[in-house]
This record gives sequence, C-alpha cells and structure tokens, in this order.
Amino acid sequence: MSDVVELSVALLRKYADFTKKLTPEQLAAVASGDLKFGLLDAQKRTTPSTPPVDIDQLKAQLSAVPSREAAAKYIEGLKLTAQGLKDTARALGVSITGVTTKPTIRDRIVEHMVGFRLNSSTLRGGTWSDG
Repeated sequence: MSDVVELSVALLRKYADFTKKLTPEQLAAVASGDLKFGLLDAQKRTTPSTPPVDIDQLKAQLSAVPSREAAAKYIEGLKLTAQGLKDTARALGVSITGVTTKPTIRDRIVEHMVGFRLNSSTLRGGTWSDG
C-alpha cells in the first residue's frame, strides 16, 4: 500500500471512532451538512499558556478581599483578555469547563477564591457552630 492510501485509511478510522461518540441527531446533522467539522492544531490546544499575572500575588490579594464584589472589581482592574482570564483560572485550579465569557470566568475565579472562604466563615460564625 502506498503512503497516501495508508494515511487515508488511518484518517477514516479516526473519523469512524469519532462518529461513534455522536448522538443520532448529530450524525443526521453531519449527513445533511448542518453540522460542520473544523480543524484544530492539537499543539495549540494542549500547550498551557502562562498566566499573565503573578499567581501567588493574586492569591494573596484575593485572600484579603472582604467581598465577592470587591474581588470581581479587583479582577476587572487587571484588564485581562479572555484567554488571560482562562489561563489565570487554570493556574488557580478553577474549573472553567464550558465557560466562554469573561464575566463568567471572572465569577468562577471569585467564587473559587473568595466565595468559598466567605461561605465557610459564615457557617463557622453562625448558629451551626454553637451546637
């Protein structure tokens, strides 16, 4: 077999494996042309970017912030791009799966870094700790 034929067979196998994961509706959309496939550079997707801010300093700043609103304002003041926010969130260990907008990424960071602390503090200082 020639290299071109072997490459084509390998490509068809990958496509067949991929289509096994699609729902019947998605398969019908592919067949009708309503659902299109795109090409992605795997190297770009898998290479993590360096966050544009000092993560240790950001953690320290956010640990001192007294409210979610103040944390959101602080993060907005960093003037990060959407990709910069994503990279920062990943470096902080914040789950951003399915998140696409800057405000939503910011809110996830705020909840992860400030919201959990405030909730925990409220619970410890509330009536539950008296019993």
